[in-house]
Amino acid sequence: MKRIVISVFILTILGAMASAAPNITLTLNSTMDGGNATVTSITGAVLLDRAGAIIETAVLPDNMTAQFDLNGITPGDYFIEVNGLADDRVPTRIDSNESDINQSVGMRLINSVIGNETTPAIYRIKARSGGRHPVVNYNTGANETKYPFVIVSALTSKIEVRAVNTSEELSNFSTTGITHPCLEWMC
Repeated sequence: MKRIVISVFILTILGAMASAAPNITLTLNSTMDGGNATVTSITGAVLLDRAGAIIETAVLPDNMTAQFDLNGITPGDYFIEVNGLADDRVPTRIDSNESDINQSVGMRLINSVIGNETTPAIYRIKARSGGRHPVVNYNTGANETKYPFVIVSALTSKIEVRAVNTSEELSNFSTTGITHPCLEWMC
């Protein structure tokens, strides 16, 4: 009987010590965007899929940070809606739901960087939502109803142009150099 009680006690302790599920942490960065701030704090945030459905609601440890539990979330492209601003969604990319992801975003919700401790800038993202710079149809010259974002991978030397809210790929480019020339103006 003692062994059973001790075994249950040890298993309970080990279960309590199990590591927490990985998170994606979005942090506002006051030095990343110039100009007038769209947000000065985070009062609410939701993680949306490509169809606009809410996948996860953030926990807010403070007014500059939103954390989303990655447990059960399939890797891919998603959007973070901060403070209910549907016109200024922040694109994000989840490569793995097995480790923490850190993303910093400027207070205009335009520029962001996804990184971790080993690679501080895995992706750089520049969004053009909120009615700024719509996609132009090359054949007709007409403005589309889509708004682009550019995502640059520091690991694969690939530049992607995608549509905000759907992540539809509009174009992509690969470079032969290690560092993208556009990294200087991205963030």
